[in-house]
Amino acid sequence: MFKILEFLDILEEFLFPYPEEKAEIYWGLYSRPIDILEKVSDANKTTSSQEEKFMNNLELEKVKFLVELKDIKHDFENVRSYNDYKLVKENATFTMNLMEKIEKAKEKVKNFNEREIIFK
Repeated sequence: MFKILEFLDILEEFLFPYPEEKAEIYWGLYSRPIDILEKVSDANKTTSSQEEKFMNNLELEKVKFLVELKDIKHDFENVRSYNDYKLVKENATFTMNLMEKIEKAKEKVKNFNEREIIFK
């Protein structure tokens, strides 16, 4: 970067004529890295902000999920109390729904884990 300035200084020192376009090109070579660093810094700020929003949303979803898990636990306790085989048909729908909730909960856990890995 400083070599460009040194080069321009040498040209000026010896009053060597060079087209203004070349000076603009040389100046662009000098100033572009600063512009790039500013853009990278801005992008990092935006990324950090987006990451924070993402993690906050993830935490909110986890809180809601804990409520779902408590409901699943409650339903499971109900199923555990079943002891009359005469009521199997009546209880089958509830039990099947509980199994479905458990499978969905497993998928959510997997999804949470995958999403957390993104920013670690």
